[in-house]
Amino acid sequence: MYSPSNTDKNSVLAKAFLNSAERLGMTLNQMATTLRISPGELTVNEFGIDPDSEQGKRALSLVRISIALEMLNGGDVQMIHHFMHNKNLLTGGIPVEQVQHPEGLVQVLEFVEAIPANI
Repeated sequence: MYSPSNTDKNSVLAKAFLNSAERLGMTLNQMATTLRISPGELTVNEFGIDPDSEQGKRALSLVRISIALEMLNGGDVQMIHHFMHNKNLLTGGIPVEQVQHPEGLVQVLEFVEAIPANI
């Protein structure tokens, strides 16, 4: 039976985070701020994120936001970008700015994951 190593898990989470952040329309600086690292660390080929770390929890939250938004609108990137880059009264701010701070990340995640339950 195959058991992925920590390096595999770290690499998978890093790739998922980068792909999700890109789909959400985030800049390199915004991604780095969300993870609390320097932008240069994101460009290293061997970049990994430990899923059990605080950084990993933030990365997983962003991935979950991306997945929830894609499920809500069928993957329409323009709609995702509109949601992320415009003021939202229900999240209390501009989501792309909010997700760069731990409290805002939680607010946006809770909002997008609660929407399907209310539809």
